[in-house]
Amino acid sequence: MHSKIWLALAPFLVYVQVAAAGIITEGPLTRADFWVQHNPDGEKLILDAAGIKAYNEQVLQSGQHLAVVDLATFPQLLDGAAVKKTLTNYNYLRVPLYAHGKLFTAADQAKLKALTDPGTIPPVVVTRYGVAVQHSSLRNLPREEGLYEEADDHYYDDLQETVVEPGEPVAILHASKDHQYFYVQMYNVRGWLLQKDVALTTREHWLTYVQPDKFIQVVDKDYQVPGPAGKVFYLMGARMRLEKKDNKHYTVLLPYRNQFGRLEEQAVNLPKTAALHEGYLPYTANNVVRQAFKFYGNPYGWGGSFRSVDCSSLVGSVYKTMGVILPRNSDQLRRCPLGGRLDLAGASHEQRQLLYQDLRPGATIHMPGHVMLYLGQVDQKPYVIHAASSYYEPGAATGAHATQFKLHGQPWHKVYVRKVLVSDLALHGRDGKIFADRATSVRDYDLQDFPAAAAQNKLAVSSAGVVQAAAQLPTKK
Repeated sequence: MHSKIWLALAPFLVYVQVAAAGIITEGPLTRADFWVQHNPDGEKLILDAAGIKAYNEQVLQSGQHLAVVDLATFPQLLDGAAVKKTLTNYNYLRVPLYAHGKLFTAADQAKLKALTDPGTIPPVVVTRYGVAVQHSSLRNLPREEGLYEEADDHYYDDLQETVVEPGEPVAILHASKDHQYFYVQMYNVRGWLLQKDVALTTREHWLTYVQPDKFIQVVDKDYQVPGPAGKVFYLMGARMRLEKKDNKHYTVLLPYRNQFGRLEEQAVNLPKTAALHEGYLPYTANNVVRQAFKFYGNPYGWGGSFRSVDCSSLVGSVYKTMGVILPRNSDQLRRCPLGGRLDLAGASHEQRQLLYQDLRPGATIHMPGHVMLYLGQVDQKPYVIHAASSYYEPGAATGAHATQFKLHGQPWHKVYVRKVLVSDLALHGRDGKIFADRATSVRDYDLQDFPAAAAQNKLAVSSAGVVQAAAQLPTKK
């Protein structure tokens, strides 16, 4: 089910093969250089180092419940009742779940809850300090095996929160009853991390990982480093402390856990390659696009599983390479402060199409439970790159990767794609609407608002002047 179309882009025509649903399968639109070459302003700096610092401060100080914290000033003493409240969030067990294809029973749930050991949390929690030494899963509850909402599922583990990269500093708040997990605070999320993947250290040494003077960053989709116990895997955005460099090599300090569980470091020489970058990349629209395309074709990784990214961690990993600190999940990304945020409630299809024309490549388009990175327009049609799990199509289900249901009395089916891909906004959601019309907001991560007057003027005169949506589409409040 493919159609071949010609996309007019003066002064030449571009031949593209596109899936019927709007997914681009091959051709120039699947490559970063196409979008970079057609964005003449793409190399302009969006924010310099001072601007990024100011933006990050606003994220940290936001009252929007973004769950992002400044580890450098994280309290050394915490209220035990508050820690207990977050630790005993058992909402992940509110629906029937399956383990290894069998129902996870009430007795199983009780045993898992007991592992959180909330009764031993003291009135005042003394923070301990650790550094991750492996690419490791951060879990919603202290259990390594997955729990799934369908018996035959192995993609969408309800316990998978995110992943932690080697060298990631974590504040340790509690331990599981079986001493297999630490309950930790990362810079943008809390969860359970295997103790064997954490090395304990002093607060002073820990701060050199929180705020390293010099560091190398992984700017490819991933990278592997030889370590004391084998190769160590890093995902894009991970940092390594830089000790020294010469014309051909970086010498980095690789953290590892000794036999007593304490942090030690090994100096490792790494060749200077395009996969590594000293410090942050310049924050430009074209760099956002270039970084996103490094994940193109990767499998969809729910919560960072399969050593890959989901929709929000694609955005987070890309922006992290430029020093922009964002929250972990898609709904939190939508609520980030400052920058251009335009809500789309009440906007017609025509008004949305006009608005998409004004987006800067690298901006995000938000739907319930999903976020996409905007690339640009071809023949007045907006395109995005995103880590897509699924979409919906009318008609009866066919094949092993589709499920059927009824919408307005007609058969529809869900199609799993599970990869990082390029598409237009004509994919359908479960409600039958296309993504262009399901979007709830668009936004930039910047210190400036959208050009509100221009956007509102376009919206006000669209749809033959019938719908005046400008008043319904405020800029960032």
